[in-house]
Amino acid sequence: MSSPNTTSSSASPEATMKSEKQGIPTKTWYLRWSPKQEASPTFCHGESGERLSLYTSPNGSRCLVDGYLFDTPRHDLTWAESAWHHYQQQGEKVFNGLRGGFVLALWDASRSQLLLGRDATGLRTCFYVWKDNTFWVSSCIDTLVRLPEISNQRNRIRIAEGLLHSCNFHQWQETYYQDVLRLPPAHQLTLASSGLSMNRYWDPVPPGFSWATAEERAQLPNLLEQSVQRCLDVGGDSVALSGGFDSVSIATLATQSDTLTQPLWALSLRFSGKLCDEGVSQQAVAQALGMPQVLYTMEEGLDNANYVAASLAQSSTSPNPVLSVWQSMFGGLLKMGQERKLSNLMMGTGGDDIFIVDPAHGQDLLSSFQWFQLWKYVRMWQRSSPFGTLHMARFLLWSQALRPTLKSAFKRLFPGSPLQEPRTWWRARKGLHFPDWLHPQTNEIQEALLYRRECPPAHAQPYERDKAYSTVLAKIPQSPMLFEELDQAMAWGQQFGFTLLYPYFDQDLFGLALRMHPRYLMEGGWSKSPLRQLVAQKLPNVPLHKQKVDFTQMMHQVLRGHGASVWEHMRELPMMRSLQLIQLDPLVRFIDDYFLERHQHFSPVWATLGLESWLQERSNAGL
Repeated sequence: MSSPNTTSSSASPEATMKSEKQGIPTKTWYLRWSPKQEASPTFCHGESGERLSLYTSPNGSRCLVDGYLFDTPRHDLTWAESAWHHYQQQGEKVFNGLRGGFVLALWDASRSQLLLGRDATGLRTCFYVWKDNTFWVSSCIDTLVRLPEISNQRNRIRIAEGLLHSCNFHQWQETYYQDVLRLPPAHQLTLASSGLSMNRYWDPVPPGFSWATAEERAQLPNLLEQSVQRCLDVGGDSVALSGGFDSVSIATLATQSDTLTQPLWALSLRFSGKLCDEGVSQQAVAQALGMPQVLYTMEEGLDNANYVAASLAQSSTSPNPVLSVWQSMFGGLLKMGQERKLSNLMMGTGGDDIFIVDPAHGQDLLSSFQWFQLWKYVRMWQRSSPFGTLHMARFLLWSQALRPTLKSAFKRLFPGSPLQEPRTWWRARKGLHFPDWLHPQTNEIQEALLYRRECPPAHAQPYERDKAYSTVLAKIPQSPMLFEELDQAMAWGQQFGFTLLYPYFDQDLFGLALRMHPRYLMEGGWSKSPLRQLVAQKLPNVPLHKQKVDFTQMMHQVLRGHGASVWEHMRELPMMRSLQLIQLDPLVRFIDDYFLERHQHFSPVWATLGLESWLQERSNAGL
């Protein structure tokens, strides 16, 4: 594989990818710079267009924007030109005033300095490598690992955690490649001859934050409208419409916009079965709002194909193992949208993150002896959840409130206890931490997994709070699981020619919603009170499920029904055995028992199928 001439210091500051030879998608880019060897970075890119813009200033400075910007004051300028002018006014604080979903790379020739930043909530992906005093960056991980200078060595610890379905904040920047890192949302990198530095430019709930005031809470409806309007302004032409309050609220606000010049489409997935079928609500909402609708069912999408195999086939274009068994169904929906010339889909993702009161709130209520508020809180969850009343009471009062309270009290009362020593505690419980199918020769991996599980990284330490709920809020904007979901969604959307837009991840709305006190999010005794009030006011006669839909049984049905044949072809697990992460026989027994309905633990089963498929597809593609 030949590559553009990016190593010479005399190379042109801009090079165009030869995608036929490189195997690199034409609408992507990468940047390379060795500060101690080269005078300026080299920008290598494919076709610029609606979502990729570049600007060169008279003094040779360069600006690249991958994505989209909101509220740009001049419509005659590209997004790259707008970003450059903003930099002229704000300097290195340029990211504080930008809104949208973007990666911004800015080379200031006068200062011999490169600034790189990602939008505040991570709507555009950004990966980089800093190795041997050379820096590479791209929004596409495949672009980087195809370069001959960059290793595609796997990150064994991250893969082991994926297999165990374990998430921790050490994964904050990590990818499944050892040398490739993710630039986290709301962070900027500064690169000069003196080296590389990174800082966070926005934190919606910093230590010592205050709950939103009455005046700020009154702005929530306006910010909801603004977030939807911003998505419309950058081309939003459709809504992923489920039967839930998140997407219905977006559709309601979008269809009432004065700027619509053509009907807004509803793209809907309809799941079969009494517990999952929201078809009646989906159709009623679309009709009430005058939205033409694509209603896509699993039966229509299968066409005698294996559903699990079709979802795992998406591994070839995903930066990480496929997260959802429904992946192929969403892909089929996007194909139908593509046939209707749609390309900018507004998603309801994020509503759960900012409008649901996390169960950790129960611990705060218990520890402060607010018994009546605790009772109201438990009743709210019981009404809003599809799970049984006793199950929710046990989960909220014991697992999420009393047990962590007792654990914290023990630490305060017995600070000198040997059980307070982390390594003693890990070793005492080692047998409880890992299943028997984890490879016995991976002791160093197990030690690393234990450490990462129990000890948060240095960057997470400042966000520890006295209150459990505040601690959870602080972690939401920097959640590794959320990062992976958004990374995969962007690659998945691009595969079908779509830009996915997320009104609930609008920086201004996101920041305010996280500071809304729980009492305002569960007014009336139901979760997501602000969205329920909006829908009740705008669509009073449309029936919606009051409880969140539970897809667990549907998951078992699909995974067992379609995954068994996939497992039969995969059961030797050659890729994971080559990484020496598993004992084959115990893992095979565990997965066989799931398909024989001897247990209900589907997460490790799906993780195994997804990881092995992803590793195989990557290996076959030379990635």
